[in-house]
Amino acid sequence: MSDEVSWRVRPDAAWFEEEERVSVLALSLSGSAAPVILEGTAKEIWDRLSPEHPRATRDLVAELAALAQMSVEDIEADVLGFLQQLRAQRILEAAASVA
Repeated sequence: MSDEVSWRVRPDAAWFEEEERVSVLALSLSGSAAPVILEGTAKEIWDRLSPEHPRATRDLVAELAALAQMSVEDIEADVLGFLQQLRAQRILEAAASVA
């Protein structure tokens, strides 16, 4: 991964967790934004993120690849695309990782 980035849940995101899914709302969006519903693999990724402890992309991808018994190369683009999607929805924020 050429540009190492760490991800965390934005402090202005609110969520409600159920056993099989999580509903997330970006409180920073004006108006009546609809919650984002995360299930399956999306919830697996969400469960590994928090507002307090940023996670490096590299670590997230490696952990998810092991969980799915797949190679990092097979899932890296999809995981990064999902993280970027949540960033665009103002649910996650990204920062350069400190080595």
